[in-house]
Amino acid sequence: FVSQNSIASSSLLQVEHESSQTESSLRRELLKTQQELDESRRMVKVKDVELNAANMRLSSLEDQLASIQESLFQRRDVLSNNLDLQSEEVHDVLAMRSSLDTMMKLLDEEREKRMKMAEVLAAITKTDGIDID
Repeated sequence: FVSQNSIASSSLLQVEHESSQTESSLRRELLKTQQELDESRRMVKVKDVELNAANMRLSSLEDQLASIQESLFQRRDVLSNNLDLQSEEVHDVLAMRSSLDTMMKLLDEEREKRMKMAEVLAAITKTDGIDID
């Protein structure tokens, strides 16, 4: 009976020792996992701060883009208005050029008539013996 008791006691000590080692191993693993979890949480906070900073930069860039687009739209409108004015001016210049061409043509016709009249008058005065000069 003593030997069975000794074997049982020895087995119990061995089980307690193994249990203690397993518990110690599990505690180390738990501590390691807890540290990894803490590190992961810290990294999440860092990434969250970086994400917020990136979102702020993106928002600022979007505002700048909207401002640039508005400026471009205004510039386009100004250029369009200038182009419209220039088109009107070109049309006016072309109309004036057409009028000038018409007047030059009429002036040339009038000169031609005068030259013919001067020739006729010169011919008449020559035949009458009158010197115009």
